[in-house]
Amino acid sequence: LKNVLLLIADDLRPNLNVSYHQPYMHTPAMDEFAGSALTFDRAYTNFAICSASRNSFLSGRVPDKTRVWNFINYFRQSGLSADGSTGADWLSLPELFKAHGYVVLGHGKTYHPNKPPNNDEPRSWSQEQPYVPLTSTGCPKSPDGHQLRFCPDVGKKGSTDQSDFSDYNTTMSALTTLRAYANGSKPFFIALGLHFPHQSWATPAWAVQKYDATTLAAAVHTDAPSGAPDIAFTAELDGDDTLALDESNPLLSPSAPAAARGGVRTFACPRPGNNTVPLWAQRQLRQGYYSAVTHSDWLLGKMIDELSSLGRADDTLVVVTADHGWQLGEHAEWGKHTNWELALQVPLLIRAPWLPASMGKHTGSYFELIDLYRTVASLAGIDPAAIAADVDGSDASQLLAAPATTLKTEAYSQYSRCPGDRFWPKR
Repeated sequence: LKNVLLLIADDLRPNLNVSYHQPYMHTPAMDEFAGSALTFDRAYTNFAICSASRNSFLSGRVPDKTRVWNFINYFRQSGLSADGSTGADWLSLPELFKAHGYVVLGHGKTYHPNKPPNNDEPRSWSQEQPYVPLTSTGCPKSPDGHQLRFCPDVGKKGSTDQSDFSDYNTTMSALTTLRAYANGSKPFFIALGLHFPHQSWATPAWAVQKYDATTLAAAVHTDAPSGAPDIAFTAELDGDDTLALDESNPLLSPSAPAAARGGVRTFACPRPGNNTVPLWAQRQLRQGYYSAVTHSDWLLGKMIDELSSLGRADDTLVVVTADHGWQLGEHAEWGKHTNWELALQVPLLIRAPWLPASMGKHTGSYFELIDLYRTVASLAGIDPAAIAADVDGSDASQLLAAPATTLKTEAYSQYSRCPGDRFWPKR
């Protein structure tokens, strides 16, 4: 059996330099990792919000079985398969590895917080140590109560210490776990879920300064496609309908027009046919997102490098992915919450050093996050016969032996909508 290191980012679209051909991105750790991994060019979530996506791929069941379409329930409570089994009966992906003798330890945002409760502990996780819950820092609200979306170099309580920015402490805990169990008597399955690049973007100055907001390209297609139904859109940004930026921040104000500097500027989330965010603010928001990606890249690189330091790189399966993508002004959207391409597509890089044909290669075969369960289990050496028949998805492990193979030519996603709520994007 092989070890497993599962690394999950939040809201990360394929904005990586080398692996996804985005040369303006500063992602040196993932660039290096891509040289030894297989990059999936067409990987997609099955549902573009955090809880629904994670309940799906970590349980191995599509959303129509988990019956999780929002933040109300969770698969243990609502799951139901056609064979009559319920979510209370299912073996989650980490639980499957625990049943096969692994030490299985989690950190940060693997499941969405409290969905299931307590990160599904102890069902999904070994009890050699407690699950390390998500800790995150974000931007404060403006004096008039609007959430600031990007507050460069303003960490917890205004501190600029590394330890006060999202994900640093969680990653340090995961590194401690890796060192403690890398050479133990059991194979390990260690998962780390980062909060970034989920907004709000309280990112350190060094990451922000990798990008010049005055020169960043904005979205090409900023308007709703002609003829698309209003129900396809949302005017929501993670439970709110405004975007606020504090132009008194010295890392923001130089890229704002003179008239906008020195105070908070608040914009309504766009609606179809009405793009409310000026170009300079779009560029600043992109700078915030990109800086969060760069910060995440730095932390993910620490985990991957530690495997080599511990001598476990050659027998550890490493999976880097995200729960869904994000839209940065495309189609007048700022967020996920849609069925558009950029909300659905995720990065996926898998390294299995014992399958050298995959190293540094790309595959164009379509992949759904629901395929992770069977694929990760197979690559780690778990007998496919040990997986319950009602687990959805396909085993894509053969792609790492033959990346040019096409296993799928489509991927399926869905999204639910509540007509009539305040985010209903009427024109």
